[in-house]
This record gives sequence, C-alpha cells and structure tokens, in this order.
Amino acid sequence: MPAVRPLALAFAIAAGSAVVSTGVARAGGDAIVLDRVVARVDEQTILQSDLLARARPALAQGKERRAVLRQVLDQMINEVLIAKDAARLSITVNDDEVQSAIAKIVAQNGINPEKLDDVLRSEGMTRKSYEAEVKRELLQGKWLASKLGSKPRPTDPRELDAFVGKERDAALAVLRQGAFIDVRQ
Repeated sequence: MPAVRPLALAFAIAAGSAVVSTGVARAGGDAIVLDRVVARVDEQTILQSDLLARARPALAQGKERRAVLRQVLDQMINEVLIAKDAARLSITVNDDEVQSAIAKIVAQNGINPEKLDDVLRSEGMTRKSYEAEVKRELLQGKWLASKLGSKPRPTDPRELDAFVGKERDAALAVLRQGAFIDVRQ
C-alpha cells in the first residue's frame, strides 16, 4: 500500500473535508478513504473512527446501529460544547481526579484492580479510552455543578434527577444556539 502523502492529508484535514483520502487511486479509480468527518462543532471535527470507537460497546451488545450512532454522535457533540464552555469557565479535571474516580468505581463494583483491563476489554474498551470517558464525565459533572450554582434543589432523589436533567438540557440548549453544528451523513 502506498504511503500517505502528509501534505495532501494535512490540506484535507485543514479544509474540513468530508472525506480524507490519500489521493492514491486503486484499480478502478476509487480513492482510499482513511477517515470521514461526521460532524463539525464550531472549529472542532468529529471523525467517523472516533464515533465508531465510542459506539463499539453499545454496538457489541447488539443494539440497533443507526440509533446507537445517532445517540453517540449527539453525546459527542454535547461533550464538545461542554468542554469548550468548561474551558471558558476555567473548569478542569486533572489526572489525579481521574485515577481517584476510577479507584472508587473499581471499589464500588468489587472489581479486582489488577483485573480492570480484562473487564474493560470484555466491554470493548481500553484503559486509555476508559480514562478518557471518566475524565469527560468528571468534567461534565463539574460544568453542570457550576451551572446549577446555588439554585434550590429538590430533596427527593427522583425529583432531583429530573431537576438536574432539565437544567442540563437547558444549559446545553443555550450552548447549541450559539454554536455552529454541521452533521454530515
């Protein structure tokens, strides 16, 4: 297989091309597709390879592919918006927080820490992807806490869940209104 021409790849990525290819023709004239942009959120792209990697655990459970991909893509778009807003608000998550959260999750679920990689692999994840997921969730939690501020909260757990969900959806709606979002099929 011919080597990818770095300059052509860089131009395709910089242009936000929907299809990134080597430009090398196969027999029959088809370009070799390396990856595809499935969405743009402001200046950030979401690649098909990233979408598929994130959807892999749900797809492995036999869930309907189209619905899973749409749900995961919406989640990834929300995560981009939240991360951008969190950065604006100087909200961060460090590696110690991630490792501490993972240790708590492992302990709460009675998982032998030495077997965590095996458990993750059985779920279609790597340690790196799991750490990234935990980091995203911690960042979203901190971001949401900043949005809730000192608003009075219901004490009933079901009412609290509904309240938090409603507030999260409202904050995301505001972020979506101010963002350029282009979903490509």
